[in-house]
Amino acid sequence: MEESPESFPIRIHEQGGNNPQYIDDDNLVDSIVRRLEQITPNMSQAPICRVVSTIRDVKPSVYEPQMISIGPYHHGKERLQEMEELKLAFLADFLTRNPKKDLAACISKIREHEERIRNCYADGLRMLDSDSVVGIITIDGCFLVELIIVVSGKAEPGSWARSMVWRFDDIVSDLFLLENQVPFFVLEEIWKTLDCDLAIEADDVLGFRPLRDAGDVNLLNLFIGLAVEYSSIGLPTLDDNSPLEITQQPHHLLDLLHSIIFPRWTPPDDIYTVVNTSHIPCAVELKRKGLKFAKAEHTLNDAFLSFSDRVISMPSVYIFDDTTPQLRNLIAYEQSILEVDYKISSFAAHVDDLIETAADVAVLRESGILHCGLGSDIEIANLVNELGKGVSINRMNVVCGDINKYYNSKKVAWKAELKQNYFSSPWQATAVLAAAFLLLMTIIQTIFAVLSYTRSNPG
Repeated sequence: MEESPESFPIRIHEQGGNNPQYIDDDNLVDSIVRRLEQITPNMSQAPICRVVSTIRDVKPSVYEPQMISIGPYHHGKERLQEMEELKLAFLADFLTRNPKKDLAACISKIREHEERIRNCYADGLRMLDSDSVVGIITIDGCFLVELIIVVSGKAEPGSWARSMVWRFDDIVSDLFLLENQVPFFVLEEIWKTLDCDLAIEADDVLGFRPLRDAGDVNLLNLFIGLAVEYSSIGLPTLDDNSPLEITQQPHHLLDLLHSIIFPRWTPPDDIYTVVNTSHIPCAVELKRKGLKFAKAEHTLNDAFLSFSDRVISMPSVYIFDDTTPQLRNLIAYEQSILEVDYKISSFAAHVDDLIETAADVAVLRESGILHCGLGSDIEIANLVNELGKGVSINRMNVVCGDINKYYNSKKVAWKAELKQNYFSSPWQATAVLAAAFLLLMTIIQTIFAVLSYTRSNPG
C-alpha cells in the first residue's frame, strides 16, 4: 500500500496559556519541504493516473483489472498472480524472436527512459525503486508487443499463447483500463528491437478474430486493429470502414481508443472557466411536448445532439454487459487529463438527462437510437443513471439551450396539454370530435330556433 506524504507535526497549546508549548519553525519548514519534495511536478498532466474517488466510488470494480495487471498500479495483487507466469512465457517467446537482443539489452533500453516513464505517472512512482520500475515495465511491455504480434497473425504463436485463447476477451478488457497502462512510447521502443520479418501471415492464428487492416505493418496500426475489433463501445466511428488516421502517438492504449473515437484537441485559453451546463428533460417528457427522436447519420465526433424542426437527432448508442468498464474508464480519463476533449463525458451527461426511467429507455429504443444487450429496460436505466455520477463537464452545449427553449414555450405547453388530455388515443379523439360535433349541432339548432321565433313574432 502506498504511504501517505508526511504530515505536519502537531503540538497542543497549554490550557489557558498565552504561549504554545512547542514552537520550532525550523522543524516545520523541514516538514513542509519534505512534503513538497514528494509532489510530482507534472502530476496534473501525467497521462496515467488513478481514478478520482468521486468517480471510482460509484462502481469501483470497473476500474480494476480482473485478469491481468499491466504497469505498476495493480502489480503484485494476489488474485492476478496467475497471469504473471503467462507474461513471463510471452517474454521468453519475444526474446526468441530476437536472437541478437537478449534480456539485458531490453532492460538497458528501458532503463535509459526511466525518468520519462516515471513522468508518465501522476505520482511519479516515487514509492518504487529503479529496479522495480524497470522490471515491471520491461516484462509488461514485452508481453504486450508479443501479444499483438500473435493476435494479429504476424508470427507463429508459442505454446503459452494457445493456452490463453479462451481468456483473451477478458485479457483485452483489462488492457483498456486507466490504471492498467504502460506508456505507448515504451512499446514503440521495444518494437524497434524486433529482428524478424512480420510482413507475412502466420499459418496458425488460434481462432482469434481477424483484426481490421489499418495500413502498414507497424505497432500503432496493429493496436488500432485490436482496439476496433475488440472494443465493446459500439460507437459509429468504430463501425465505419473508412481509414483511421491517428496523427499523434497515443499516450497509452486507453488514449489510443479515445483517439480513434475523437481526435486530440488543443485546450482553449478559458479551459478553467466555470460554465453552467444545461440539463434537458427526459425522453418521455420531450416526447410529450411534441418532440421526436431520430437516429442521426453523424457520429459523436461531430456532435452528440442536434435539434431542428422539433426533431432531436443523435447517433446510435450501444449498451451491452461489457460496455460499462471501457465507457467508464474513457470518462475517467477525460476527467483526469487536460488535453483530452470531454465528449464522452458529455455523452454520459446527456444520456443521463434523457433516461430517468425504463419508459425513457423504451422511447429511445423505439426510435432506433438505443441498442441494448441487457436484461431489461430498468437495468439499462439504472446503468445510465450511474454513468453521469461524479462526472463534470465544463462546456455548454447550445443545442440543449434550444431544446429547453422549445420545451418551456407556453404555446408548446398548451398544445401538449391539449393533446394529452383530449387526443392521447384514437378513441379519446373520436369521443372529443363527437362531442364537439354534438355541441356544434346544438348551437346551430338553437340559432335556428331563435331565428324562427323572431320571424314569427316580428313585433
